[in-house]
Amino acid sequence: MGLFTNGSIIACYNTGNISGGDLATPSSYAFVGGIAGNTQSQSPVAIIACYNTGTVTNLDKNQTYPCTGGLTGFAYGGTFTACYNIGSVSAPLTESGTVPIGGLAGL
Repeated sequence: MGLFTNGSIIACYNTGNISGGDLATPSSYAFVGGIAGNTQSQSPVAIIACYNTGTVTNLDKNQTYPCTGGLTGFAYGGTFTACYNIGSVSAPLTESGTVPIGGLAGL
């Protein structure tokens, strides 16, 4: 799922390898996650009882913030409950020196 903006993601999992990032179009953000790339909302997004075991890779070194996480690349205004990631998470070092990366959420 690319962008999730309202509600809950419950009992969801990923076991496959995920790679992404817009290599052709320059922009400031490239969100890659095992469950969703971006979970931001004015209403809280709840991620409950979800997990990832696959490798998550952000390929886009041209972005200012290649946000990369085991569950979601970017999480704003939400919660994680009873979730885990045991997959590898990686992103390249950008020209600005930023690498927002995390086991559950990149940023």
